[in-house]
Amino acid sequence: MIALRAPVIRKVREKENCSPGYFRILFPLTRSIAPIAPSGPIRLGSSTVNVRIGMEPLQGSVSFWARGWRNWVEAVTLKHLTYSLKQTNPSLSTATALSDPALPTEPLSGLVAGVSAGLFLGLIVMSIIIFVFCRQNFVKVRVQEPAVRMNLRRERERERAPVTHTIIRGKRRVSSPVSVANFEGHLSKLRADSHYLLSEEYEELKDVGRNQPQDAALLPENRGKNRYNNILPYDSTRVKLSCMDDDSCSDYINASYIPGNNFRREYIATQGPLPGTKDDFWRMLWEQNVHNIVMVTQCVEKGRVKCDHYWPLDQDPLYYGDLIVQMQSESVLPEWTIREFRICSEDRLSFSRLVRQFHYTVWPDHGVPENTHTLVQFVRSVRDYVNRTPFAGATVVHCSAGVGRTGTFISLDRLLQQLDTNAHTLDIYSVVFELRLHRTHMVQTESQYSFLYQCVRDVLRARKLRSDQENPLYPLYQNMEREPFFKR
Repeated sequence: MIALRAPVIRKVREKENCSPGYFRILFPLTRSIAPIAPSGPIRLGSSTVNVRIGMEPLQGSVSFWARGWRNWVEAVTLKHLTYSLKQTNPSLSTATALSDPALPTEPLSGLVAGVSAGLFLGLIVMSIIIFVFCRQNFVKVRVQEPAVRMNLRRERERERAPVTHTIIRGKRRVSSPVSVANFEGHLSKLRADSHYLLSEEYEELKDVGRNQPQDAALLPENRGKNRYNNILPYDSTRVKLSCMDDDSCSDYINASYIPGNNFRREYIATQGPLPGTKDDFWRMLWEQNVHNIVMVTQCVEKGRVKCDHYWPLDQDPLYYGDLIVQMQSESVLPEWTIREFRICSEDRLSFSRLVRQFHYTVWPDHGVPENTHTLVQFVRSVRDYVNRTPFAGATVVHCSAGVGRTGTFISLDRLLQQLDTNAHTLDIYSVVFELRLHRTHMVQTESQYSFLYQCVRDVLRARKLRSDQENPLYPLYQNMEREPFFKR
């Protein structure tokens, strides 16, 4: 005996108004592992149907039961499917022709449509998710790409220039603080390979601040007040004089406010006065409550006029516009000269002010001093006098153009103040960066920029050699050998 099994429940359709009926058999017949004994039809309710199925090579009978309605058979449960070699009793069975096995058309079409719609919606949702995910990653890569490039660059140069805490704004570096403890080693690496990294660092400062308007300096009425056509103050930082005689251009002078460590307008960087701007220069000193002037140029250098002699030659008072200037004293030292002037207004002779001029005399144009210690001492001397006049206005600093030596002096003054406060890091790059935001070309040459590094290095060396009893204002530099400075 061979037994067959099929799925337990399947829906089928009964052909309407047909007796005994045609059934579309939905279930495939498979061989069962364990034989099942044949049995007669099992009746349920009022309908028991016997179907004869031809089986090749054997012919037999299959018994099953169903629950039926008028036009539909709800379900078919196959309890036993058997066939045998003996003939079925004609009184207990009925031969019925069966159609070819097929799936019901209407219920399956709805199922297929539902599954297809679900798959389609699922594909759409998955496509949206994949698109959003890929777009986010793409945007993240684009945003991080400049930083990634900078990180890779720093990784390649870490052994050559270990600069810490570099700050990037947009595509431009604005800060590169260096540890004081590692400063000398850092400078050695900057100056290696013919100053390659130092040159690269200075090159990044080239265009800082250069996109700012200079409209006032370019007015036809003001062009003659500029010593150099390419060194002009920015409109946003220029010093404005009070207007005279309803002349709107009388407020112009080639001078710029420069921030310091203590005040937003701690310095005024200006060009060396011209014969036609001497009066404006003294008027600026008077209006800005200036008590200290720093001059880091000679009036004539290598046969060329760099600055007009804007002060009295002796103690005879001179008029500069409405102001009266009289020299009170002059102290000539090997590297600089200190002069004191008394200045008053013609309208208020009883009210006068003492102005001190510090004139550094051994600094060549576009170059650097012979050694670091004299300039460091000069800067410290000026700072000492400035600190003694706490209610004074800005310190005026000028050379010829008011950018190269002027910018170097201001930068060094700021750096030495930071060292005096026992700062753990120094940032020469950011100091020069800030100066250039307020006046073009500050620290004009690479040799001047490198000289700032060397000054700081020598001060740190002297600090190590200095005993506690020595005057901290004037550290020892005399025993330090000057190294060849700027080799190419």
